[in-house]
Amino acid sequence: PEPEEAAPEEPAEEEKYEPKEIPASQIHEQPLPNPRPSIEPCAEFNDEVAKKAAKILREAMKGLGTNEKKIINVTNGYSHSQRMVILETFNKEYKRDLIKDLKSELSGKFEKLCVGFWLSVGRYDAEQINEAVDGLGFSTKILNEVICTRTNEQLKDMQEAWWKGKSMIDRIKDETTKGHGNYATLLVSLLEGERQPNGPV
Repeated sequence: PEPEEAAPEEPAEEEKYEPKEIPASQIHEQPLPNPRPSIEPCAEFNDEVAKKAAKILREAMKGLGTNEKKIINVTNGYSHSQRMVILETFNKEYKRDLIKDLKSELSGKFEKLCVGFWLSVGRYDAEQINEAVDGLGFSTKILNEVICTRTNEQLKDMQEAWWKGKSMIDRIKDETTKGHGNYATLLVSLLEGERQPNGPV
């Protein structure tokens, strides 16, 4: 007699992924406390110092030609939070837009680098996302670099700084959904703040 065929095994149920809960005492902010800044803050910074720095920037871009050395000295002489005060002072004192002036006076990679130093944290990331999805196709390199490395708070900041018509999430969906469904789902999930907080290191 022919041997009986063995009944096919039922496929094992796929285990549902449950992220481990991280104790509050082990959650840390990003960056870690007391990071070493790439640019040291000005030790004696105040409103007068901010006005002087704003004046130097205005003089560097006023009239014919641009004094790039003065722009570099101011940009490298203050921390990011201090630069934000100088930017606000510049815009208020001279009724101008410092970012627009820098874009008008500078060019190429130097312009991109310099302007980046003067953007708020959220706006800088939003500009990067816009560059990634602008034009034909999209840049997975930039999207991964920005979205996959930011905290939930930083992701929220960049979305609030987004200035284009559709929301940042809708814009990214439009670009990445076709033919890249899982990738689009991943990016949207991160942007919606579903990532766990940083755990122990």
